Parts: sequence; structure tokens; C-alpha cells
Amino acid sequence: MNKSDGFFTHYDDRGAVLYDEMTSSHPTHRLVMRPSILYHLGNVEGLSVLDLASGDGDFLLRLLASGAERAMGADLSPEIVELSTEKLAAAGFAGRSKVVVADASVASAYEGAPFDAILCNFVICYSSSLSMVEGFCRNIAINLKPGGHCVLTNSQGALLSADRELMFTKYGVEYAEIDPVHGRERFSRVYCKFPNSWGTEFHYLDTGLIEQCARAAGLVPERVPVVPTADLAASERWSRADLAELSALVPFQQWILRAPAGAGR
Repeated sequence: MNKSDGFFTHYDDRGAVLYDEMTSSHPTHRLVMRPSILYHLGNVEGLSVLDLASGDGDFLLRLLASGAERAMGADLSPEIVELSTEKLAAAGFAGRSKVVVADASVASAYEGAPFDAILCNFVICYSSSLSMVEGFCRNIAINLKPGGHCVLTNSQGALLSADRELMFTKYGVEYAEIDPVHGRERFSRVYCKFPNSWGTEFHYLDTGLIEQCARAAGLVPERVPVVPTADLAASERWSRADLAELSALVPFQQWILRAPAGAGR
């Protein structure tokens, strides 16, 4: 199962099932992060889209169903690439999609590059060094069309003590802790554990580091707010106060990274 000390170290079939279950059911992702990512990505009709760390193919399916002309996925796990390729084919999108095994922290132009839009969510946080963060940003830059944009989401994987306790007692998610005075050391190990037994370890990245590396790659970073889905939450009897609380509580950061129009990649 590729699991160590309660954490998945590799997205094999079992890890993929639990991750898909978590993102489909837990409110942090279903009500907050998934809709926020799609909101900031915007209308994809007629566009080419690349999803770095595409996982089980959920976003690829959604984007193609929303009118994307073609969608490319890249993931480090051969098992999950096979799984997502089968899902896309079963949905009738085999001719407009492709998923490849690739390390998203290594700059490489993918088939069909450059793309109109890119997703890079919950993967840059696995960077254990400056060179890896730089690699992610360069990879985005060389695969993004001039004038295009990338939605990048980072999880810091840690909360202040009171927020950490609230997140665990109310929502069942456990994160590492941030020292209120000294914060956390850059690249220190952090983690998350969800109620369905899915958990993973990754590294703490601060806002300044990500923006610095994005600019060095020729991208223009804009920090954007997390935008949850009010409609779905209301239909499930979530109060505005609870949804606002959860949106403020999650240790997630989002950016739109833009490639300047007319820039040579």
C-alpha cells in the first residue's frame, strides 16, 4: 500500500482511492478548494489545459466536460496515470486528452505545449529544496502560452495551536503546528491526516519563496483569495459563518501565475 507511519508515500491504487474519496467528500476540498481552483481558472471553453500532478484525473474530466479543447495531465505515479487514462477513455475523452508519467518539478515541454492554462495544485508543497520550487516554476513557465495563466495552490500543512485544535475537533483533519513566535523553518516536514485514513507528509513553504521563484521564472504572481462554493454549501445547510470559518481555517494559499503577453518562453 506504500504507506509509512500513517502516511501515504506513493499514490498507488489504494492511495488513489482514498485520496479521491477525501477530495470528493471532505468539505475542505469539496466545498472550498475544488470550487476555488475552478473559479480562478475561469472559462476553459476552447482552451488547451495542462494539469501538473493530475492525480485521478478529476480536474481533467471536469475541464473537458466544460468545453476545453484538449487536456494534458502529468503525474509521478504510473499507477495513477493508468487509472486516470482509463477514466478519461471511459468518459469518451480519449481523443482530447493524454496523461503521462512525469516529475512536475523538472522543467520539460510536454506534448502540445504551450497551453492556454495550467493547474498546479497541492504538489509544490512536496518540494524539499529551493531547486525543486524553482523547477516547478520553470516547468509552468515553459509550458504556458504568453498571456496564459496558471492556478497554483500550496498547502502549508501547519496551523497555529488554536486553529489546529479547531480543525481537528470540528472537521477531523490533523495538521502540524506553527510556533506563534518563530513560525516554522522553511522546508521543515509538515503533514495532514484526514478522517478516511488518507494522510501525507510534505514540506513547509512560505509565501515569499514561491513568489520569488515564480518571478525568477518570468511569471507574474498574484495572490488570490480562497473562494468557496456558496450555492452547494447552502443546499447542504452550511451556514455562511461556518463556510467562512472553514475557508479561513484551511492552511492553503492560492496564486494566479501569469505569463506576460508577448513574452518568449
